[in-house]
Amino acid sequence: MSKNEATTQKFGLLTAGFVLSIIGVVMAVIPPISALAIVLGILAIIFASVAMKHNKGKNGIRVATLVLGILTVLIGVGVVSVNSSNNTTSTGSDDLTNEQVQQTSTTKKEKLTLDEGFTIDKNNPYWTYVDGYVTNNTDRAISNYIQIRFNAYDAEGASVGSCFDNVNNIDAGGKWKFHAMCTGDGITTVKFKDITGF
Repeated sequence: MSKNEATTQKFGLLTAGFVLSIIGVVMAVIPPISALAIVLGILAIIFASVAMKHNKGKNGIRVATLVLGILTVLIGVGVVSVNSSNNTTSTGSDDLTNEQVQQTSTTKKEKLTLDEGFTIDKNNPYWTYVDGYVTNNTDRAISNYIQIRFNAYDAEGASVGSCFDNVNNIDAGGKWKFHAMCTGDGITTVKFKDITGF
């Protein structure tokens, strides 16, 4: 391979790295594809490093590729970390009775926990509701879709439906007063299922 061909090949790597770094920066801020952006950023850094020994007249592109590649990796890692921590809002429990909620809340300090003492509201002739409070245990407001769910049972203990409520924001250290509507007839008891956030 001649010197000119080698130089052209290295410049091709540098150009590819520059393009990857630009695409990576854009992708890094989009949570579903942030992990892929990290890979693109690493490739851009590698391509720029390989090209460092050649193409002396292309210092501007090399520096820009390195900076954008590093920026892509940093942004991507940050977005992935924040997104994964925001998605972990479930109590991670199966069915819990009212008495078990307090014990679970104290042993596992999750982001969102159900306060002790939820009640069943049967004042409406058509619907049964579950009322209670969910606490945000963090120092940040949670501004995602948040849902609480209960399983509903009749007097014989047979499953007859579910109870749901949702909200889009809970202030830092604040509480959400939920009013979960239940499906099913003859509901006498409910068991807490989970809290999920998206």
